[in-house]
Amino acid sequence: MNRAWWGVIITVPVALVWLSTCTRTSPENPKRVENKSAGGAKTPVPDTNSKAVVSSTPSYQPIPTIPVGKAIEEVQKTLGAPSEKQGNSWDWRIEGCSLTVRTGDSRRIRSYSVTCAQPGKSLRTPDGVVLGKDTLADVREKLKDRILPEKQDFGMVDGVWFLSVYARSQSGTPEVCHYNWYLNDGIPEEAAIVASEDPPTPEIFKHVVVNQYAVDARDSAPPQASKPTEVVH
Repeated sequence: MNRAWWGVIITVPVALVWLSTCTRTSPENPKRVENKSAGGAKTPVPDTNSKAVVSSTPSYQPIPTIPVGKAIEEVQKTLGAPSEKQGNSWDWRIEGCSLTVRTGDSRRIRSYSVTCAQPGKSLRTPDGVVLGKDTLADVREKLKDRILPEKQDFGMVDGVWFLSVYARSQSGTPEVCHYNWYLNDGIPEEAAIVASEDPPTPEIFKHVVVNQYAVDARDSAPPQASKPTEVVH
């Protein structure tokens, strides 16, 4: 066999080996790349083109936008007919929570409140506070310097301890929002030491879940907080 044929026989295998190596390491074929462990077993390399799984935190349905100062018909366009109506008070049920809208004689909205008193029922306020989940400590952290300490209400009515914390509107509008807590099943264990003070302080609510959120026009009297039939601790 002449020298030309020997050159072809040697060159072809070398070219095939080189081509195979390029194919295995090409960025266009990352799934074909393999590593070998110490024992010789092949270990697949993760596919860098695969989408990573992103963990998510629980999401809560937001409270419907209630336009204070607008006609009650604006709310009805979104929520439909109320489940109950008494005088200037209109009530809806949302995700196991109750929404009460109050109007003036002109049927324009003066105030509204949302109450979540059933276990496992929650709604998110525009401030990011979750009714039925967040405690007084959480509300303080989320509202920060928007809280109006001079308007805080704390006391007992008909044997029920209550606390109302007021804050400026997040959007800068003239409305005032406030959060209400109730203790009609006694004081929780976490607050036992504080409750032993005479008289007790609002700190008895530090670990108590917020029950109610309300908004009222700055020029109107704050809506009377309605006491929930059940209170989540």
